[in-house]
Amino acid sequence: MEEKFNAVVPVKKNPRGKFVGCQQRQMIINLYISKMTEQATLPDQRHLKYIDLIKWMSQETGIGQRTISMTLSEYRRKGTISSPNRKKVRPKLTEKVNELDKNAIRRKIHGFWHRKEFPTFEKVMASINDDPSLSNFSRSSLQLLLKDLNFVYTKIKRNNALTERGDIVCWRQKYLESIRYYRSCGRQIYYLDESWINVEESFKSVNTVIQSGQKNLSSKGKQLIVVHIGSSDGFVTGGLLTFESKNNSIDYHDEINDVIFYEWFSGILSLLKDNAVIVMDNASYHSVKKDTFPLISWEKGKIIKWLENNGKLIHRPMVKHQLLEEAEQFRPICEKYVIDELAKENNKIVLRIPPYHSELNPFELAWSSIKHYVKTNNSTFKLPDVQKLLHEGVERVTPQMWKNYINNVIKEEDKFFEIDFIIDDLLETELTEPNALHFVTISGDISDSESEFDD
Repeated sequence: MEEKFNAVVPVKKNPRGKFVGCQQRQMIINLYISKMTEQATLPDQRHLKYIDLIKWMSQETGIGQRTISMTLSEYRRKGTISSPNRKKVRPKLTEKVNELDKNAIRRKIHGFWHRKEFPTFEKVMASINDDPSLSNFSRSSLQLLLKDLNFVYTKIKRNNALTERGDIVCWRQKYLESIRYYRSCGRQIYYLDESWINVEESFKSVNTVIQSGQKNLSSKGKQLIVVHIGSSDGFVTGGLLTFESKNNSIDYHDEINDVIFYEWFSGILSLLKDNAVIVMDNASYHSVKKDTFPLISWEKGKIIKWLENNGKLIHRPMVKHQLLEEAEQFRPICEKYVIDELAKENNKIVLRIPPYHSELNPFELAWSSIKHYVKTNNSTFKLPDVQKLLHEGVERVTPQMWKNYINNVIKEEDKFFEIDFIIDDLLETELTEPNALHFVTISGDISDSESEFDD
């Protein structure tokens, strides 16, 4: 009788750039669920780390680690996966406005409050459109942008003043209280950030583009993505990460995923002082949650199983909203971030800056110095030469410069701390009758086609 053998067929690697459809994305999720179920039966010391799980899944499926990471991030965040879009997606208005301009717009609104003047929409729009350093906005465009910047209308008698959402104010005040406390305790504070450098950009090329009337030079040509970390002692030696952009996206954040960031972050922790504080923004790859949390899109059976796995037995019929209410008691325990837990294991803590508050990170000034050096000396527009200039630019930022940058940030912190109390006081003076003050969300129901910059 002929003996049969099952041939081992190697997994074929998915070609770079190939469209990954719904079936492959669902396969990733099924494999992830299967592996996590298997892991639950094993002792803790045999559990795969998240980064190792991504690598294993990539080997099993032939799909790239970046695609797997992004698919799992969406699934862990939403409890489901969306259908991929083969069509080229037009960037939204809020993506076209860079963070520096967004910060400038917020500062203009704060400026009204500092002058004890209520920032109405009309006044703010006029102030922005009169500023030659900022783009002109239509009413609908500016409304969308203000909503993205977390502003709401506060109705005071007959006026509508622009204020920030309450959760953003609380986040900012909590951050400021925390950073001040850690400084008073003498703990070392490190700041980290990511940026990009256009390989084909120099001051000469910028002048040429301005004269020719072109726009969006930053999105043309090759780009270097840069990640680094520093403190009052200067940049951390060995902390610089650079790599070439793959798709030259309009937003460099698209080039970094949780796998890349996790690998870099886990590698630099040993280079930092013990009991340190690590300050970062709230980018999605900084804030990957360790465990999933039930969502309204989940099936009831899945929610019940999740509750049971967390020690909550359901003994009576419940509608979905009741089950989600039961889950809320576990939110503080379950909603932990992968990066935060990794830092704690290394006796360090993570502190997150509120969204669109880059003034609270000295990297805004450090990047400016580095990019200025690269643009000044970039004459070949070749990737190796620009990488060399980048390293030279980093070395030119001395510890004393870092101390100056941090002192400047502390001044910005004081302004932010003060502005919230100024707004409180001004609103209190207008509150002359009960219920005279209430908040109105800025309408965002405007199509993208109606929300372009004015020429």
